Amino acid sequence: MVLERPRPRRSRRWLWALAIIALVALGLWALAREGETTTTIDHLEDLRAATVEVSRSANVVAETLEGLSTTRRDEFQVVMVNATEAITNARELIQDSYEDPELGSVMMFLDVALDQWAAGLARLEEGVLNVVDFPSDTSGKEAILAGTQQLRLGDLSFAAAKDAMDSELTPEPIGSIPDIRFTPADGTVTDLAGVYETAASAENSPLGLLPSISVAQVVTIPAMVTDPAGIGVIPHTDEIDIAVVVANEGNSPSVITSLELRLTATVGTMDPIIEDVPVLESGENTTIEFNDLAVEPDTVYELAVLLTGLGQGTDLETDDNTVVIQFRVNPETLDTTLPTTTTSSSGEDL
Repeated sequence: MVLERPRPRRSRRWLWALAIIALVALGLWALAREGETTTTIDHLEDLRAATVEVSRSANVVAETLEGLSTTRRDEFQVVMVNATEAITNARELIQDSYEDPELGSVMMFLDVALDQWAAGLARLEEGVLNVVDFPSDTSGKEAILAGTQQLRLGDLSFAAAKDAMDSELTPEPIGSIPDIRFTPADGTVTDLAGVYETAASAENSPLGLLPSISVAQVVTIPAMVTDPAGIGVIPHTDEIDIAVVVANEGNSPSVITSLELRLTATVGTMDPIIEDVPVLESGENTTIEFNDLAVEPDTVYELAVLLTGLGQGTDLETDDNTVVIQFRVNPETLDTTLPTTTTSSSGEDL
């Protein structure tokens, strides 16, 4: 009797097929999971780069607020604008991270932080400038308090975002995430707002809307030189041109004013000449010319140029509104050539 070898059962083939399919599926899942992890790390690196810029701006804002009583208005505004731009740039850089399921809680807290910081900076700037420009209006004080509170909420929200980043569910970013604080850790919001308000309303605060118009330079044609006695000297002439540079070194536009020129001689006085000075923006200057002014040779003059028509509170400094110069117009050129002498080899004049 011949026994046949039993044939493999069909069911075992199916088991092997299912096992292979399961292994392939597991491999594909692992690859997909690895891709998701890599994407999350990329998003975290974008987040780190974005927060570095915001952290730097936050430090500058904190330092500026600490020295608010001595901060110029234009400096304060530039700091606030730069910080707001850093927040906007951060939001654009991490835009793709909002759809990453691994970063759900992180992005939720970070989104709140960015919103609160942006709103807080705007409210705080509004409040500080209102306190300076309208001291009797209480809305400035209220805006400072609201802005400070929003900055503090932003700080707390970012701290919560960092805690979520440090959890085991979140992959480790390539670089460390910096701390960000727009407000000091110590002190209540009310106390900080009071400090900012007091600093903003300090006497002679450079935060105020004040121009600083001045006579920056006086130039004569022919050019004036100074003699050893400290008196200006102009070469022999019977008329001169005078150019006066007026500058605004303040933080706001100047008012329309006038520049008066007075030229007084040892004998006789010329009637004052008055020219209008246009409105000058902060940092702008203009040149006012007085041409063909008659002078007498061998005569001493006193030249005075002064800004007039400036009302109270329209100029930060008044000491530089007048310049007085004394000068002498030389007589006709004299022959100052020394006689030529010839010296012999023995050293005697021939």
